Amino acid sequence: MFPKRYVGFFDAQGDSAALELRVVRAVQASTAVCNAWLEEQGIAWRATEKEIAVTWVAEGGALLLTTQQRFADRVHPILGIGLDDIAHGFKELPGLVGRLDEAAGTRVEGIPRWEDGDWTLTRNMTLEETVVGTAIMWVWEKRIAARKLKNDGRAAMGEHSADDQFILGSLVYNSGILHSASRPGQVRRYALAEHLADLARTHNGRRAHLPVGTSAQSLAALLVDRDYPEQGTSWIALYHILQRYGGFDGLSRTTRVFDADGRFVPGPWDALEARLAREAKEAEQAEAQAAEAERVGVESAKEAAPARGCGCASGGLGPGAYGPLFGLLVVVRRRGAPNA
Repeated sequence: MFPKRYVGFFDAQGDSAALELRVVRAVQASTAVCNAWLEEQGIAWRATEKEIAVTWVAEGGALLLTTQQRFADRVHPILGIGLDDIAHGFKELPGLVGRLDEAAGTRVEGIPRWEDGDWTLTRNMTLEETVVGTAIMWVWEKRIAARKLKNDGRAAMGEHSADDQFILGSLVYNSGILHSASRPGQVRRYALAEHLADLARTHNGRRAHLPVGTSAQSLAALLVDRDYPEQGTSWIALYHILQRYGGFDGLSRTTRVFDADGRFVPGPWDALEARLAREAKEAEQAEAQAAEAERVGVESAKEAAPARGCGCASGGLGPGAYGPLFGLLVVVRRRGAPNA
């Protein structure tokens, strides 16, 4: 997603507030289960709520909170939330998958189904299931990144800063490649423009155009209301990592959504949850009152309606006494017997 798409997410406000609350609660539950599982496995590093939340947003959650809200509970696991290797990740971490389903009240375990050495997807995901799936795949990919660090003789995952852990995990999540030891620092400093421009020149005509310009050029384009350029960038993971880290970094620099340990600050979400519960109760009461008013109105109308009968008490027989059917019979009789 483009960097500006992160603006406003996880502020517990706007038309996405109720959906955001569902995402936040699913992230909190998933992270707690993942970290308990990691500890049991003797793994030193941990996942953070911030890592999982930003990964979810970057892989498609941004659309589910904006233009695709109506599809929030009908999400394709790959096309909608980017879980490309879901079958392999779920297959390698069955114990974690089951525990997350139990904690989050989801049923992701049966979504990828293996048969005769191949796999298929059985259904789409709910909003909470997209979060649980992202948490599983984040742990799976970060474990791969940790193994690659060890195999390369580099510092263990847990010895890196929170920012670098997110960058390293994201590099593997997006490309399967750890990249050079200098890469996390370049991403952190946003110092990859020259490298990306070199890549664009090297692959000119062989790969999709990479829309990279100087800061001044980008600012000038935005000031004259030009849209962001098209992203033909599936071949270069670093472009996406810069955007993803931009969201991760921006949430720290410009908001108080997360605390220093990458946990959601609880205040806004507890307040939102209480408000939504109160509004739901008030709506339920209003609906009950409306139903009762309608019932009383119907009963009153029945009591006030005149009794139907022969009409003798009103002084004679006629259409008014027997209703429209009698009037119709009279008309027929008159037409059929003109001499009467």
